[in-house]
Amino acid sequence: MQEADLTALAVEDFEYTDHQLLFDVVRMAVEQDEKDYHHYVMTRVPESVSDLSKELVARSDNLDPVEDKVLDDLLARFMDLRRANAMLNVNQLRFLQEEDQQQGGANMKLYQEQTLQMTRLLHSLDQAKRKLSSKR
Repeated sequence: MQEADLTALAVEDFEYTDHQLLFDVVRMAVEQDEKDYHHYVMTRVPESVSDLSKELVARSDNLDPVEDKVLDDLLARFMDLRRANAMLNVNQLRFLQEEDQQQGGANMKLYQEQTLQMTRLLHSLDQAKRKLSSKR
């Protein structure tokens, strides 16, 4: 994500709570001192997402994590996730702006600033995606 000039992946990038829980455990595994990340994750994953984590591990067993294509595909999927979330936020902000305008527009400036931030994020994601595509 840094190479693409994007902020680090965060819990908020995931829509589903199960995915957020798994990401948080993986993030903690990377930040801790133990060498065996897999063991760290598997011993700390909440029971509610145990089956999901086992499924993901099974699906990733045949992947070479240092292979450029795998990393590029993973980065592209993360950018897609972030873009979908930003688009959802833009649509919600447009709705809030319309509603606020009908009620006098007290929060209009705030909504416009947030929309501008989301628009900038979308622009940076599109640039990063084009850069990634041209790299292939």
